Amino acid sequence: MTTPQAGVITGRNETEQLVKVFLPLFKIETDWIRTAVHVGVPLDGAEVVVVFVNGQLNDGVVIAEIGGVT
Repeated sequence: MTTPQAGVITGRNETEQLVKVFLPLFKIETDWIRTAVHVGVPLDGAEVVVVFVNGQLNDGVVIAEIGGVT
């Protein structure tokens, strides 16, 4: 995967600053992936943007939380 992906947080590990993310476009859930320092650990159900280092699905990083009216 070489383009950023929108996803939804499905699991949180605040101690390790890790999350699991469901990627609707591919209908898959990631394993535990990192979050950018400025993002922190988003709440379950939050919509986020994920990038994959060198396109590797097992090396994702949440780089932003998508805000808006719900």
